[in-house]
Amino acid sequence: ATAIEIRGCSGVIDLGVTVTPALAPEVEADANTFNATKPAANGRCVNVVLTTDASADEAQQLPTQQINPPALWIPDSSLWARDVAVRTASNRLAPQLDMLGSLAASPLVLAAPVSLAHQIGWPAKAPSWSSVASGTLPTAIGNPATTTEGLAGTLMLESAMHSPAAAPSPALVALLVKLGHSAVSDIGAEFTDDGVNGHGVAFTASEQAVIQANQEQGATKFAAMIPKDGTLVFDYPLVRAVSGGEVAGTATAAAEFETVLRSASTTSMLTAGGFRMADSTIQGARAYPPSQDVTTLVRTWLALSLNARFLTVVDVSGSMNGTVNPNGETKAQTVRDATMIGLSEFPDTTEIGLWVFASQLAPPEDWREVVPIGLLGEPMDGVTRRVALQRASAVLPSMVHGNTALYATALAAYRDVLAGYDPFKVNAVVLMTDGFNDVNGPDLASTVATLRSWSDPRRPLPLFTIGIGPAADMNALRQLAAATNGRAYQVTTATDIVNVFLDVMVQRTDCRC
Repeated sequence: ATAIEIRGCSGVIDLGVTVTPALAPEVEADANTFNATKPAANGRCVNVVLTTDASADEAQQLPTQQINPPALWIPDSSLWARDVAVRTASNRLAPQLDMLGSLAASPLVLAAPVSLAHQIGWPAKAPSWSSVASGTLPTAIGNPATTTEGLAGTLMLESAMHSPAAAPSPALVALLVKLGHSAVSDIGAEFTDDGVNGHGVAFTASEQAVIQANQEQGATKFAAMIPKDGTLVFDYPLVRAVSGGEVAGTATAAAEFETVLRSASTTSMLTAGGFRMADSTIQGARAYPPSQDVTTLVRTWLALSLNARFLTVVDVSGSMNGTVNPNGETKAQTVRDATMIGLSEFPDTTEIGLWVFASQLAPPEDWREVVPIGLLGEPMDGVTRRVALQRASAVLPSMVHGNTALYATALAAYRDVLAGYDPFKVNAVVLMTDGFNDVNGPDLASTVATLRSWSDPRRPLPLFTIGIGPAADMNALRQLAAATNGRAYQVTTATDIVNVFLDVMVQRTDCRC
């Protein structure tokens, strides 16, 4: 048969349709209407089997779903569908996707209780993504790896900061670190009966979700504000997932159900539910960025969201009393300032410890543990470890003396972190020095060889080295880092050092993600 037949049939075509929760009521109504007509295709009875699933979850499952994948998928954004299409294009066993066009549209907005929106100046004044990025407008952002509100919102923040995903700026990385441990996993939970969301701040949502929340509460308790610097649009594409093992007649059945989904009655249901028509003109709508940029951003987010376990090792040899930048600070003071700034960028769930090193610092050793590795938010001697690290960093300039025991310290620090390795966190050693090894002990070749023998891809532990100023032995630092799949940096200011720590966070993708 070339079309649906309303007559006798043998066998069944279960037409799998997976839909985003936002469109589920309308699509379920269509499925019930369609099934009630007792359709058939290729002599088989057709029955639409509807599944509701978050778009991000289905995007993860579909590429490997070889048994009974849905014939039709309706995510809330083609951002997810494009990602799946890229991942399945070269896999003949995976369903191949065909984009059939949008069913509806809804812009991404900054939602807020009306009282808060009025404080912002809405409706006469619209907020901006720039104000969110700068912290002027506190905003709860959805998790970009699991919610479309979070993914689209984070892409807009990236655009507002003029920072491409392929090479994120330190400012963007710092913002993602802060957002990573406070991201909202359930945007629906931000809408409450009394109109005051749990965070007491703005939050990312679709315009339709705001309209629906107000409809359910019987009053306009939430405002849907389209940022003045543009936005992305949820486009609800209909996606045909073609499987090699699908039953004959599936294509015909899918085409006929598509006709129902695009009918005038369905459009009426969607607009009544707060959606805009698929071809609506939305002021400030931006084009979706390339798929690779989206993938890179999510990868960076996931890396930055992982809990970390760092040991920071600081050179306090005599040469650290020298200056290296125009403001006249000593190198030890520069490290102190950088540590003070950097500690504010990490959440309480980060584990950090501090060592210092110089010749005969703690005889017979040339290094000393100042603050043991542990959670920044954990109590320690009457204060948190974060405060203990700040206090220890403040006195670094007063500890300067002696020579540079670079190689012995690198081995001792690496061995220590390796002994306490946590497979559920990203482990790393960050070593800072302004000079070169000038004490007795292992030479460079043996140190590199030992580090290489200890380095295990199954338990990644990169050593990141930071050379402070032009006198740092960058050749040695590069070899030490390379032996562990780490990286070497050369810096002159406190800001440089902070940016290195932020870059280290991104570089962890090579080690773990």
